[in-house]
Amino acid sequence: MLYVRDHLKAAGGSTYLLNTLPRFDPMRVRPSLCVLGPLQPDYRPAPLDALDVTFSSRTARDPRRLLDLWRVARRVRPDLLLLSGPRSMVQGRLLARAIGVPSLLRLNFVFDVPPVQAHVQRWLSGPRHRVVAVSEAVRAWAARDFGLPAESIEVVYPAHDWTRYGKTAAGVRSRLRKTLGIAPEASAVLLVGRLLLAEKGQDVMLKALPALLFARPDTVLLLAGDGPDRIAAERLADELGVAARVRFLGHREDVPDLLAACDIVVAPSTCEEAFGLVALEAHAAGRPVVVSDAGGLAEVVTDEANGLHARRGDPAALTAAVRRLLDDPALARRLVERGRADVQRFGLDAHMTRLTELCERLARDPGNRNT
Repeated sequence: MLYVRDHLKAAGGSTYLLNTLPRFDPMRVRPSLCVLGPLQPDYRPAPLDALDVTFSSRTARDPRRLLDLWRVARRVRPDLLLLSGPRSMVQGRLLARAIGVPSLLRLNFVFDVPPVQAHVQRWLSGPRHRVVAVSEAVRAWAARDFGLPAESIEVVYPAHDWTRYGKTAAGVRSRLRKTLGIAPEASAVLLVGRLLLAEKGQDVMLKALPALLFARPDTVLLLAGDGPDRIAAERLADELGVAARVRFLGHREDVPDLLAACDIVVAPSTCEEAFGLVALEAHAAGRPVVVSDAGGLAEVVTDEANGLHARRGDPAALTAAVRRLLDDPALARRLVERGRADVQRFGLDAHMTRLTELCERLARDPGNRNT
């Protein structure tokens, strides 16, 4: 199998890829990876060293990327292409047609589809070229914007290795809170996500913070993640007068430790989220969670069952939900208990079995290959 991906960076899609590729049984699926772009200089996760991976140095619009893909395919001689990303979905499917192998397109994103790209995807679709979506929200988007029959798109939820969560080293909570300047009795609210205000909603949480601080002056907000809007977010915190109660942590590799140090996790996304990995991380770590009713987040978190919903883009609603959890420990414990149970549905073992069977079914079907 040749896995073609647009990029590899510190984000949920790359984390999923690096969790799954090394776990394929090599006697059933032997994966190779081609990334349509260079590796970020400051990003070298350990699983990369165990993978057969090729990076392209071409720019996004360079047509020679197809030639790079062709060369990789000649070396790997794949029976199947697995594609992930807006550019991979076009270039990879063109390659699959050219070399006569089936493709599996994994949709883990939602974006505004140009009419030309939608037309190309319909032209490239067919029984030899299957589509899977990471949530019902993504399936509905793909059916609507690409004009594909919804029944032809299979939902395969992502999975993760949860063993790191809830099993942090002894004393990590107190040590990390001391490092971050959080008093032992203070309430710590954690938001993990790229600093892109139009998508992840850090501005919504910052606007919710003054009212939260009025009720609970010791509250501290932890913003883990970096991105193009960091300066704008810092300026907003200053304007709101809450900068002293906010910790801008930048990119972090110790999310399980941050979860141990916090009391509540929020995911106030304002975009149509494809999935809700951060909510599952909170479940696995035994932390109550508040999310916006945004796409795949609402599929992971059921309101009043394993978390709370707050209306998208509404700071007052977010404040109210966080206060409920802080003021009602019994409610928080009930939601956490259900969340711990629900996260087991997204375990890697069952996911790898399903993904392996799907790959084998596509690759081995004689009708899926050119003669």
